[in-house]
Amino acid sequence: MPRYSYPNPRNTTEQVKRIELPWLLKHNYLNGLRYGSISWSCNGTQTGDINILVDTSSENPYARLTYKTRQWGTENWKDIELNLSMEYINCPFGGKKWFCICGFRGCGNKARVLYSHGDYFTCRKCANLSYESCNKSQSH
Repeated sequence: MPRYSYPNPRNTTEQVKRIELPWLLKHNYLNGLRYGSISWSCNGTQTGDINILVDTSSENPYARLTYKTRQWGTENWKDIELNLSMEYINCPFGGKKWFCICGFRGCGNKARVLYSHGDYFTCRKCANLSYESCNKSQSH
């Protein structure tokens, strides 16, 4: 049985585009200065892409996301450059665990996963997202 159940289910973390720091770590983005891109697809058709620059070697580590977005049903694209501060904690057996600082409306939450929310990428709280298990009925 889920811990929480909402009578009016919210969108879930599985339904939106996301950027996961564990994925960035696996692909060596969190080691110094690294530039690349991330693409999303559905059934073999690309649904989005984003350029990402991560600098973990500077005194003020950051991630810069550069992409285009538009409102559903419109033709005008909007250029977005989103700069996110980053910080880490030292792990007990060595290494570092990185977090992005959510800058949406001054939130300041540390996040290991960022979710698309309107034109921006934010923490789960700011995106008002639920987990799939929370949306399941208690009667199931």
